[in-house]
Amino acid sequence: MSFPLSAEQCARFDEDGFLALPGLLTKEEVATIIDVADSAHAQGLREGHGGAERTVHDYDIAAVNPTLWEFGAHERILDAVESLIGPDIQIHHSKMAWTPDAVGKGGVRWHQDFAFLPHSNTSLVSAFIYLDDTTVENGAMRVVRGSHKEGLLDHTDGNGIFLAHCQESRMWADESRIAAIEVPAGSVSIHHCLALHSSGPNHAGRPRRGLIFQYRAADAVQLGGVVFQDTGRTVRGSFPGRARCEAVSFNLPFNVWPGETDRNFGTYDRLLGDEVRRRGLNPVPAAVAG
Repeated sequence: MSFPLSAEQCARFDEDGFLALPGLLTKEEVATIIDVADSAHAQGLREGHGGAERTVHDYDIAAVNPTLWEFGAHERILDAVESLIGPDIQIHHSKMAWTPDAVGKGGVRWHQDFAFLPHSNTSLVSAFIYLDDTTVENGAMRVVRGSHKEGLLDHTDGNGIFLAHCQESRMWADESRIAAIEVPAGSVSIHHCLALHSSGPNHAGRPRRGLIFQYRAADAVQLGGVVFQDTGRTVRGSFPGRARCEAVSFNLPFNVWPGETDRNFGTYDRLLGDEVRRRGLNPVPAAVAG
């Protein structure tokens, strides 16, 4: 059975920039993902990145786990995604998100996904699979309604340095525009790559875990940021052999990957000739050189 979004749901996404789909996954499917999230390996990764104090995103988790790899091609999720970005769909990346159980810990500052992964067009959406009942109390994701219509907002320090969070506080000053996605475990929320979103700290002392897949239309070609292990995996349709371009200009993200020490714009800009690489002639603007 196919589960495309209704015309009303698509219109709501176009207006708000996000959509919640309660109960899209079964309890058994959620339990399968939780087994991975709570495994010793996953717990070790979380602890190694300070997961007791802050929200941790474990990238590439589906690429290294066969069980989660299959969830990237979940039919019900892809039916919804296809309704929004078309029939040819690729994964850009996967990650597991953990908010600490400790009261007052965790949270993610306001940002747009597109700032981290600029593409030739904005047909990208993030699907968040909720493994726990999620409310404001345990750090629900918050979205500024209609913010995806504002284009790419400023995520820099004014001198070209990427700061990984939005600097335009006017965008979340009006609380009436902010929606908290409060849903039961097994739900999926989908948000536009330009939707401004954040999450608060955990005030409830209970977990908030989620498996996230960033999907893109196959004709959205990456222009900067990180190339992950699962970047470019086709999960529905095929690659059309073309790049669809929107008329837009934006700053490329700079040093967005944890542990990066080279002055670069992630890993995508490293598609350079061997001799250019050997001579160290990577493109670095004057604002960040030195």
